[in-house]
Amino acid sequence: MNVVQNHVLKEFGRNYKVGKRINLRVGCTLDETDFFYDLVGNRNCYGVGMNETNRILTYGQKTVKEKYKNESTDDSIFLGESAFSQAERLYQHLKKIDNNIKIDFLGDIKDKHDKSRKIWWMRGGSKNIAISLYSPGEYPTS
Repeated sequence: MNVVQNHVLKEFGRNYKVGKRINLRVGCTLDETDFFYDLVGNRNCYGVGMNETNRILTYGQKTVKEKYKNESTDDSIFLGESAFSQAERLYQHLKKIDNNIKIDFLGDIKDKHDKSRKIWWMRGGSKNIAISLYSPGEYPTS
């Protein structure tokens, strides 16, 4: 997202190093999500996966604010248990490119419904790395 943002700002003559920027926060799960076109023709989605992703993001950020007082959750990825095993391969690959990237297990975190879920927090990587999340088989396995 950062690479795209820099390109757009540069294209329109804006100083891409100064000013307001988009900070990306992502919650990941592999639970079921359904897609549809709404009344005005926009593609949209709903389902258990969307609810889980929202809870992973919300409770991940809340836990970081409690445990890591001076850390920002901007440009972070929060992972649920269903996505962690696949994301761990991506993390190992990215770690070879950028040693600053970190992944921390935040713990078994309970939500407002008293449901517990494991959440990991990935952050600190270079904002100029572009990756394709659609082809994880291409990442080295060693």
